[in-house]
Amino acid sequence: MAQLRSVNVLWGIALMLAGVFGCEGIEIAKGYQAEQPTRTARPDEFSIDGLRVIASGVNKQPEPQPRSSRREPRLPDPMHGDFSLSDATKGVEGEGILIAEIITDLGTLRCDLFADDAPYAVAHFVGLARGARPYWDDNAHSWVRRPLYRMAEVARVVPGGFLQIEPNTRPYSVHVSVPVDGSAGGQLERSGQLAFVRRGGVHLGPDLVVTDGPSPSYRPEHEDDRLIVFGQCRPADVVYRLVRVPQMEGNRPRTPLHVRRVLVRRVRATAQSTEE
Repeated sequence: MAQLRSVNVLWGIALMLAGVFGCEGIEIAKGYQAEQPTRTARPDEFSIDGLRVIASGVNKQPEPQPRSSRREPRLPDPMHGDFSLSDATKGVEGEGILIAEIITDLGTLRCDLFADDAPYAVAHFVGLARGARPYWDDNAHSWVRRPLYRMAEVARVVPGGFLQIEPNTRPYSVHVSVPVDGSAGGQLERSGQLAFVRRGGVHLGPDLVVTDGPSPSYRPEHEDDRLIVFGQCRPADVVYRLVRVPQMEGNRPRTPLHVRRVLVRRVRATAQSTEE
């Protein structure tokens, strides 16, 4: 009876310790005596009155999640990759050429959109920016229509190279087949060029790139990434300020930097001639 009472007490102590250490479960291995030869204890193991107690899941931490994801959508694209410029611009105010205003923490970029040279890329950018083009939200497990670049993050800054804008939806997935058009080669020639990152040569990713410097270069995160240039942004001094903020490892801004929103409208003149 005394031995049974002792075992019950040990069980109570073990359960209490399991709660303290955040254990998922415990196991008492009978027959393990304190006087046995010295052995290296497991980090989740301790002894109580000669009995070995194994606690499973001590201080168990969740698996780290990748910052970005290239997961395939679980449901097919409701647009089947077919999204026209007229679909994207339905309800856009004004007349004339199409421009986008990318409003950041350090100023506004006014971008001419090459609707004639890269209509498919422009259609998807405008549709995603306005919430007209669906994108896959892996958290909601569905295709959603929301302005994708509202409070997007300026995620990489490379002086003399580029800045990269990532939507704040993590994880995200926008997979559509992009036909080769006049700007799909991604020729980088000047500061302020606006481009999509084309994943694997066939999928349009939602990340945006704006070039910096007279001879910009782009370092892709994945070797099969390419650029689709579809616009030209000004003024150059806003690009200059954005890419030269203090940064940390991986070319990430030390202080969070955001695109607050993207506005799309039509004007009779180019964005260059309407700079304030």
